Amino acid sequence: MSNINKIDDHNKTSSSNVIVHGMLSASLFSSIFGTLIPGSLYRSQNLIFHTPVYSNEYVVGKVQVTKIKDLRRGLLVTCDTTAYQRDLSTSATGDNGDIEKSIKCIQGNAEVWLPGVKVSH
Repeated sequence: MSNINKIDDHNKTSSSNVIVHGMLSASLFSSIFGTLIPGSLYRSQNLIFHTPVYSNEYVVGKVQVTKIKDLRRGLLVTCDTTAYQRDLSTSATGDNGDIEKSIKCIQGNAEVWLPGVKVSH
């Protein structure tokens, strides 16, 4: 019973009391890969959830390629994946603020396979 009260107390002090499920927030990375690299296939993803994401918060995802392995049937790309909660008060539109000054809410890395893609030498 005391855990429920602690959660309720935390929610009353936040700007929203609806927490977005962690996997729904992390689906941002799948959206980035699928939109920017059509045909890419997830091989793996690991995640660390640092802070909860609430339904009225603005979240920005960042994917950084750290390794590319040339396979016979395509490329295996390893990426660092990070999601940040943005403070919309840092800029007039909320679009061009410094992402590194935002609060890190999700961190991990992913392996994505790009079938049929070759590295030009």
